[in-house]
Amino acid sequence: MRVLPIIGLLFLSGCSSKADTTARVAPVLENEVSAYGCKKPPQFPVSAIIKKIEGWAVVEFTLDDDGYPSNMKVIDSSPEGYFERAAMDSLSSCKYRKEQGVGPEHKYTSTLAFKYS
Repeated sequence: MRVLPIIGLLFLSGCSSKADTTARVAPVLENEVSAYGCKKPPQFPVSAIIKKIEGWAVVEFTLDDDGYPSNMKVIDSSPEGYFERAAMDSLSSCKYRKEQGVGPEHKYTSTLAFKYS
């Protein structure tokens, strides 16, 4: 009976190893902003920890009247499918300083890198 779990584990590991998990270099952005207060640090996704994958996600957003991100959208990530949700969860808790004279439709971006220390 011990053979069955091992076969299942080998099958699952064989199926999941086909994806390209090599991260591209994060882009340099002109309208990148830095937060001055985040309540929730980025959480490394469990699936990336298991596969020992590093990467990044770029999130575009506008700021509400209090300086918190709204209308958030991932516009790029590498490798895809690993860090998008973690980046949006973390950035949603961050506060930013709004630029003077910028309308509410102004879009900002922020890149979150996920690396092993």
